[in-house]
Amino acid sequence: MYNKWRTEKYGDRNECNLPEIMQVKIESLNEKGYTILLKQNPRIIVIITPIMKLVFLSTAYENMIFVDTTSSCDQTSSAITLVSTSHKIGGLPLACAIHTEQNESNYTVVFATIKKAIEKNETSKKFEPDIVMTDDSTA
Repeated sequence: MYNKWRTEKYGDRNECNLPEIMQVKIESLNEKGYTILLKQNPRIIVIITPIMKLVFLSTAYENMIFVDTTSSCDQTSSAITLVSTSHKIGGLPLACAIHTEQNESNYTVVFATIKKAIEKNETSKKFEPDIVMTDDSTA
């Protein structure tokens, strides 16, 4: 019963139907103020929530970001990269990316897509961090 419900709502557990499912979800979220960019080959999904947009436009974002990636998050071994900034109240989110690989060329495309998504509706402020902090992971 659960598998039937899940397949109807979210598709089966393979990558073949992911683009179609994502397109429906993207349209729904865009109507609610989200910015979602989807790239194929390699697959990269960047999510900017309305709160993330506010953080970027506020004085909280001062050209310093923190980056952390968690890997093997689903049946397709996707990685989730969170980008945040520091503020006196704590860490604040700027972007989230779901991607398939953890190598230099993939991260180059991930960050270019994040930049495009963050700046999509904003022309006066650019996403060009001077300081990028991450852990000592080899990825």
